Amino acid sequence: MGRAISPLRRGKIAAVRGLRLSSTPISDFPNWSQISLQPMTDIRLFYLQIEAVSIVDYNPGKLISPEITALPIQLPDSDAGYQMLEAFGHGVAQGGRFQPKVEIPKDGPPPMARSYKQIEEEGGYKRIKPPGLGDFLRPQLEPPVLPSEPALSILPEHLRDDQLECVKALLDREILLLADDPGMGKQTVVCVALDDLIQRGRARRALIVCPEGARRQWVGNLTHWAPSLLLTVVCGDNMQRQLDWDTQAHIYLTDFLTLTQDIESGFLTKDKLAFDILVLGNLLTVRFQTREIESALKMLSAERRWALTGSLPGEPESWLYLFGLLTPDRVGSATRLTLPDIQKRFLPYVLRRTKVELADKLPRQMRHEIWLDLDEHQAQAYQDVLKEERDRLAKLGGSVARTHLAAAVDRLKQVCNFTPELLDSAKVRALVDLVEEVSASGTKIVVFSQYRENGLDRLRPVLEAYGTLCLQTDTPEDQLNKILEAFRKETMWNVLLMEMGARTDGEPLAEATYIAHFDHGWNPAVRRRAERRLHPSLGPGVPVNVYEYWVAETIDERIYALLAARGLLPRQMPADTQPAEIEERLTIDDWLRDILEVRLSPEPVPQETPPSTPTFQRPTTGLLSSYFSKLSMDELMDAVQLMIQALGYPLVELIGEPGEDQGDILARRQELGEVERVLVRFINTKKKISVSQGRALLSDMEARGDCSGAHMVTTTDFTYPCEKLANESQGRLRLIAGAELYRHIQIMGMF
Repeated sequence: MGRAISPLRRGKIAAVRGLRLSSTPISDFPNWSQISLQPMTDIRLFYLQIEAVSIVDYNPGKLISPEITALPIQLPDSDAGYQMLEAFGHGVAQGGRFQPKVEIPKDGPPPMARSYKQIEEEGGYKRIKPPGLGDFLRPQLEPPVLPSEPALSILPEHLRDDQLECVKALLDREILLLADDPGMGKQTVVCVALDDLIQRGRARRALIVCPEGARRQWVGNLTHWAPSLLLTVVCGDNMQRQLDWDTQAHIYLTDFLTLTQDIESGFLTKDKLAFDILVLGNLLTVRFQTREIESALKMLSAERRWALTGSLPGEPESWLYLFGLLTPDRVGSATRLTLPDIQKRFLPYVLRRTKVELADKLPRQMRHEIWLDLDEHQAQAYQDVLKEERDRLAKLGGSVARTHLAAAVDRLKQVCNFTPELLDSAKVRALVDLVEEVSASGTKIVVFSQYRENGLDRLRPVLEAYGTLCLQTDTPEDQLNKILEAFRKETMWNVLLMEMGARTDGEPLAEATYIAHFDHGWNPAVRRRAERRLHPSLGPGVPVNVYEYWVAETIDERIYALLAARGLLPRQMPADTQPAEIEERLTIDDWLRDILEVRLSPEPVPQETPPSTPTFQRPTTGLLSSYFSKLSMDELMDAVQLMIQALGYPLVELIGEPGEDQGDILARRQELGEVERVLVRFINTKKKISVSQGRALLSDMEARGDCSGAHMVTTTDFTYPCEKLANESQGRLRLIAGAELYRHIQIMGMF
């Protein structure tokens, strides 16, 4: 009664916390060659590096390595005395995407083509020769040779000084709560520490337990930072999970609910509950789910215990919960202590750094790509919609336009956002985990969605308990200013939901150091532009973390692969790239063939016909003047509206009443979820349009704030300076002369 509720006690929605994701493919070990040559030595010695390269490597099985991509900045070597060797190129692990199930032939073992790694060398990939008999016998015949330096001397890329400090803390302490701010690379340092301990023989068997939504990220980081360690991902049906626990591996990776069910089902016998290292990821996010999870975790035995959170607990119960799992022997006598005394007792086991403290050591912006799986109901709904859209597009044949593709992609992406008839999905659970950590750490987050009904409207009740405000594209300016002022100044508001394309007050939103794209259109420049509106400059200040949520085995994965192949991912493009610059980089054929996989019926071969005499010739200036003088201003405005619609803007509306010789139109279209608006000005005159009139239109367009371009339509032509202005406007100003308007009217047979 009367006790304050911490942010970690809010926002617990049953639909969000109670469901499970669909099963995920797992890796198989041992492979056929390892079965035929059972080593008599310890598994660690059997997989020691030979000739400085781990020949017998982590067998991906049904897993594939994540994308290894480059960061925009390379930090210098630290002063910690470690030599960083670039074995697999620069970049961070992005993904943890899984390969579909591979069937094993009945007449023989699986091919050896997947039993070795690919390493980057001189701009290409060099395949390491599969291990032979001599390689398998060498550990038996020769004494094992451990590296003269710790495993930290061989890393795929540089670690920051703060990360090296964290790795050292993990190596030095058997019990540690790592409570750095979200997005500072806690998974990375844990992977490096695990690799070091296992390579040096200080540990043989480790268990990582995390939320379901983080499983793919762990796979990606382990594959990148500890490629020589054997990994088993425990998931799937009961029979498969029992086989997983029986598999020999250095690291077992599972989620909290699966672990709890397997302990209750007896899959983990007493000897299998003992590990050398136990890693509990995102532990506070499962604090209030079920008591069974806590009971299951207490049954595990491990000398080293590490827990990861995004902040320190804010109440005594949470401190006791965390350290009841980390140091159960020291918790019993602390149950009656006050919060300051509890903190004093357990702070020696805590490492906590914030982005503010390390602002000068961190990259100014850090991007994270979060890959997730559809749950069972979502997957079925997705396949149903995909079939409908493929059939619809196939029937359209050669008349398929970008608007048809946009509608299909929008339907599929909205299915990926939420489970039908629920406020739940894999995306929602992952977003809730992030928002919970961000709000508990005392920072703020902006969440973007390009959809209103299946985006903002359904996210708001899910995130409401964390203090949520909302901005839409049609939010009135006075209300917009009040919302932004409250978000900046009041600590109770931690989340700002924004519709993609929504305006701000023009000032930076420095308070929001986290940005999440819950869904996104294909054009990455649109996302970058939205991010720049919040943070125009990435100069000195608190670093910004940007999260993008992608769904595996959907069109997301195909779009991602196509963008990556063409260098169009956000991290691959210059920061000032405009959406219009890459709008046409994906053609209609790309969408149909490579993304949606639509098979169009072959079109009939047209019959040859004798060439006909063109029916349209460019009219003279005198003819144009005589023709347009016969039409009223209302008739001309109608013609202009129809022509703008023919140019691909289906929604047009007059802005005010047209004057005697001038009228404005607002034209809109939606391209793959992004609404594009242009300001159209029609001038009925007998003189050429001057450059000053072109500048005036651009100025009016920019003053509106909601338009990305402008069209000037006239009954005559344009001066050379005006044409030069349009050519130098980078697509913002388009000129349509009277001859084109006349041609359109004649083709349409309007008057």
